[in-house]
Amino acid sequence: MDAQYNASKAAGTYDRIHPTGRPKPDTTSAIVSGTVFRPANIASGLMTPPAAANYQEKRIPAADEITRMIRDEIEATPPPLPPDPPPSDPFDITGSAWRRNLQKEPPHVIRAILDERRVRHHIRPPFAPAIMECHGARLGNLGNFGIVAGKQKSGKSHVIAAMVAAYISGKKAMPLGFTGKAPAGRAGVLYFDTEMDAADVWIQLDRITRLSQISDHEIDSTIRIYQLRRFSAAERVKLIDTAIRDHAADCSLFVIDGIRDLMHDINSSDESNIVLADLMRWTDEYDIHGVVAIHYNKTSENMRGHIGTELANKCQYQIQTEKVPDADMFKMTMPTSRKKGIDGEIGWRMDQYEINDHETGTIPVELDSVGYERLREMAKPTNHNSRHTKTMADEYEPDAHRRLVEMVFKKAPDGSLRWGEILTALPNAFFKETGKEIAKEKAAGFRMRWREWTMIVPAGGTPNTKSSRWRMATPDEMENGWMDPMMDHQEPAADPVEAGAITPPPSADKPSKKKRSKS
Repeated sequence: MDAQYNASKAAGTYDRIHPTGRPKPDTTSAIVSGTVFRPANIASGLMTPPAAANYQEKRIPAADEITRMIRDEIEATPPPLPPDPPPSDPFDITGSAWRRNLQKEPPHVIRAILDERRVRHHIRPPFAPAIMECHGARLGNLGNFGIVAGKQKSGKSHVIAAMVAAYISGKKAMPLGFTGKAPAGRAGVLYFDTEMDAADVWIQLDRITRLSQISDHEIDSTIRIYQLRRFSAAERVKLIDTAIRDHAADCSLFVIDGIRDLMHDINSSDESNIVLADLMRWTDEYDIHGVVAIHYNKTSENMRGHIGTELANKCQYQIQTEKVPDADMFKMTMPTSRKKGIDGEIGWRMDQYEINDHETGTIPVELDSVGYERLREMAKPTNHNSRHTKTMADEYEPDAHRRLVEMVFKKAPDGSLRWGEILTALPNAFFKETGKEIAKEKAAGFRMRWREWTMIVPAGGTPNTKSSRWRMATPDEMENGWMDPMMDHQEPAADPVEAGAITPPPSADKPSKKKRSKS
């Protein structure tokens, strides 16, 4: 075979010779002595001589060699992983990269960091001024952040609008009692909304513009408001981090309306820690104040998720908003604050205005003292899931009592009812008047008050018994004997003995004592 191959090679007519000497089927490669030759050119169906320049030689490994190669590849050490991201990378969802990076530092670097962060009493740090106040409470220090929390549709965006308007306008009289004073050269605001669409975000910007009473050119050059609803949680963090880094020199306030949307799982401790670390890093590194909005749980007044718990622990202040049930009013309180907070409750309502033919907007308007007192009365804790009233008889207006008495005695045969029949007819009249049911004990209290206030008078029967009959008092009787339940300052009737109208009996001063007879 070798002689035949050599002869064919010398003659230049290599015609696909098989190692056994038999012709091989037409193919583009030939095996000679265990070697595969791949031709570079094929001409007229015949392969050109296997010149060294036109062929690539590859040896076929044996079976045991292939097995060894596969085993070595499986048992080989995997390549090293890529390096950890830097600490400020917002896409580090685990929040552990900074710990690993810090652990890799040599001891002298760790000591230098500790020495830099040590607080000494003889070195007084600069105290950041408050950029906002509210009814005497100083809030909004640079390097800190606050929270505006409440349930759904409780007015959080309106409170934030009042805060921002007071900050950029610098006026002393603003809605809800907010006043602001921006640092020199840093009067800008960064506003990030993660929940509303573009139209609602524009309405929020228009609300701030109307409250601050500045021109469109000034508002656009002062506030940078961004609508981030369409982005993912990691993308929102990256966008916010970039905006704060680029504009921190001109801004000293940023707002994140919906910080829950900066994470995937609101109950994840890892995600909460990294978002909170970013929030504290932004305020500390760029010397800026942050305001974040978060929802309360539906069944309690606790902020949602693990992030809500951590925010409550780290924030400088917390403003709570709440809608007053059964009233077109809202109230604002400050349940927690590191410094002096807001005393009591601040009541406010929404004032509506037209934007165009089919769209309206609202702005917050603080209530006066009369409206605030009414708000406090309506905000008394009641069980709104119960069908029974929780209001006492003394808390009803006189006109409401008169209407109830008229309804109770309206269907009386002769205009009078027994003492027990009043208790039977009162619940039906109360339900028709108020839409709520009244318990038997509450109805008995109403009946006793009607007798004390001379709204019902005796009409026969045995007095002070169940058979006694009562009727509705006439206007004259009601006027002469009526005592307003809302007035607690009425003078009591004069004592007839002290007035000299009658002379007391001799036994009045020294009552007689009977001696006990001895048996």
